[in-house]
Amino acid sequence: MEEIGNQIDFIAEQLKESTRDALGTEIQKCNRSYAFATVSQKASERIESVWKSSHGRWSIIPGKEAFARLSCWSKSSFNVSFSAVNIAREILPEEIDSEIVEVLTCIEMDRAFVCRELGD
Repeated sequence: MEEIGNQIDFIAEQLKESTRDALGTEIQKCNRSYAFATVSQKASERIESVWKSSHGRWSIIPGKEAFARLSCWSKSSFNVSFSAVNIAREILPEEIDSEIVEVLTCIEMDRAFVCRELGD
């Protein structure tokens, strides 16, 4: 299990810069008046605040890309591959983060969900 965690941390480091860029884009969408320097600073601050723990790093990197890289590593290291569909079939309801449940519920009920202010 530790080896998997170490690999996810390695993947997170590879994705850190693109994660910062994507977060900056979202901050800009929510705060149109921010200058580039402000957006960049706020994105960096957000990344650094969560980067201190594995849970924080794993929670902010792009899941689809991280998942694909983890599957490639697993295939080359253990000859075992997996997909999001495989995982979705096995996941238990209590293993799903409350934020995901909230978003999926809003989609299912055709309700809007609020863009949380990023960078404030």
